[in-house]
Amino acid sequence: MNDYLKKDYALLTSLTISVITSCILLLLMITFSIIPVKTKEISMLITLTLPTIISLYLLPKSLSKFLIKNKNISIKEIIFTITFLLVFSIIYGLLFINKFDSLSMMIIIILHYSIVSLGEEYTYRTLILDVLKQKYKVWISIAISALLFSFILHINEDILINLLIRFPIGLILGYISNKTNTIMYSIILHTIYNLMIFIY
Repeated sequence: MNDYLKKDYALLTSLTISVITSCILLLLMITFSIIPVKTKEISMLITLTLPTIISLYLLPKSLSKFLIKNKNISIKEIIFTITFLLVFSIIYGLLFINKFDSLSMMIIIILHYSIVSLGEEYTYRTLILDVLKQKYKVWISIAISALLFSFILHINEDILINLLIRFPIGLILGYISNKTNTIMYSIILHTIYNLMIFIY
C-alpha cells in the first residue's frame, strides 16, 4: 500500500483493524469453546488465550508489515519486561494465592492476562496508533486509539465503565508507549492492572 493511501485512510484502516480483530477474537472464542477439554486450565488456554494470540497479536503483526514501519524491540527491553513480570507474578502469587482454585489456575491466569496485555498493546498502541499518527497529531491519534480500544474491543462491556475507566487507561497507555517509543512499559502496566482487577 503506498504512503498516500495509508495516510489518507488512516482512520478507516484503524477502525477496520479494530472491528476485524474483535470479530475474529469472538469467532475464535466461540469456535474453540466446542473443543472438549478435561480441565478448566486447558479450557481457558484454548478458549481465551489462544484466540487472543491469534486475533490480537499474530493477525495485527502480519498486517503491520504493510501498514507501518517495523519497530525493533531490543533484547534488553524484552528481558526487562519478562523479568519484571516474573517478579511481579511471584509477589502477586504469594499475596493472592488464596483467591485462586489452585496454583496451576493462578499460573494460567497470570499467563493469560500477560498475553492479553501483549495483544491489546500491540494492536492498539503499536499498529493502530502508528497508522493514525501517519495522518493525525499524536494526541488525536492517542485519543482515537483509546476510543477504539474502549468502545470497539470492549463493546460487550458496560458503556460507563468503558468511558470512565478504559478510555482514560487507553489514553495513559497510549501516551506512555508513544513517549517511550516502546510498548514494553504499557504491557507491564496493563498486565498489572488486569491482574489486580481480576482479584477484586
